[in-house]
Amino acid sequence: RARHPVEIIQGIVEEADTRDQLSLARCSRTFNRLPTMSLYRNVMLESMHNTVRYCKSVLSAPAKAKLLRVLGIIHSPTSSSNDHLISYLDLIARVLQTTTNLLSLSIVSLPAIMPLLAACPLPNLQDANVPAHNGLFAFLTSYPRDNLRSLTATAHDLASSAITLPGRVVLSHLRCFRGQASLAADILPGSQVEDVALLWPHDAHISDSLRMPPFSSLAASCVPVKWLTCVFARAEQGLLDACAASGAARNIQRLVITTRVKSEDSTPVLYNVISSTLDSFSVLAHLFLHSIVLDGIMPAQIEQQGQMIREWGQRQPTLKIVFLGEYLTWAWTPPDVWFPTHQGQRQDIEDAIVEWSECAYREGKISKSHYNFAQKDRRPKLSSD
Repeated sequence: RARHPVEIIQGIVEEADTRDQLSLARCSRTFNRLPTMSLYRNVMLESMHNTVRYCKSVLSAPAKAKLLRVLGIIHSPTSSSNDHLISYLDLIARVLQTTTNLLSLSIVSLPAIMPLLAACPLPNLQDANVPAHNGLFAFLTSYPRDNLRSLTATAHDLASSAITLPGRVVLSHLRCFRGQASLAADILPGSQVEDVALLWPHDAHISDSLRMPPFSSLAASCVPVKWLTCVFARAEQGLLDACAASGAARNIQRLVITTRVKSEDSTPVLYNVISSTLDSFSVLAHLFLHSIVLDGIMPAQIEQQGQMIREWGQRQPTLKIVFLGEYLTWAWTPPDVWFPTHQGQRQDIEDAIVEWSECAYREGKISKSHYNFAQKDRRPKLSSD
């Protein structure tokens, strides 16, 4: 909590990401005296205390509300008092009613806010990740949200709302948890969905989910599903086989696969599962493979898996980036990224790096420092062969 020179703090303000700025605001008196409003453009709130303090600050200075472009509230209230919760949600709603320039809104674990959120015009909102729970219909129809282009929701949210998304709205990310596969099968054919995640608890038996695979619906989506994420309880062939057989694989440009493996496994499990299926993904550009290791690191198996994937990748004309990681992480770690050498032009690969990093940064999957690394000329050197 020491006082730092204003010049140093000002430099941090210009370079730090939003989370670092918020941390600095909590401990630095100098920071809070700076004549800057950058803290109010992109805000991520991770506790009730910070949310209350931020809301009161915005309401006391209306000019700050007009600066807000991106707002995220990602915490669950801990208060057991119903009156306290109502007051808290009302405070958030009052801020949202004044943020006329808000472009992106993400609210997690606060379903009770939906009735209040539906009363907020948000005329410029383009991307929404809101806890629907029967309030999605009111949110989409209470005001003409002409600028809304993408929506993040679970299959349960859409099914419980009993609505069809307006044609202009793209469901940017649909999450299907275990038991929701049949809901996805009903939703996808009538919706525009670009990104689908099929998620199962790691302690679940995968065969239970195989009874209702939604892959045939992926191919029937109004907009072909381009990004597919599969989280497996353990490595099994059936789901990807179903994806290939349905025809959905031919549209997938980014594939993310995560499985759990044990240290005593003697073979590279992930590759064994997907090797017979990958050729069905004929336009695949980005491949992300994650093995969550339960009982320690398996360097020999990871290296063996990596070599097999490299050999496969050399035969794929559309493949640009392969991310091999033994843990479930979206961090930008150059040593773990393999760049195929068959692309010919170095610029093609550099363009792919820039494209991926921009998308990942917008979705919050990499930090600003990792994003800057990808944008600058500090990328891994490619071999000459």
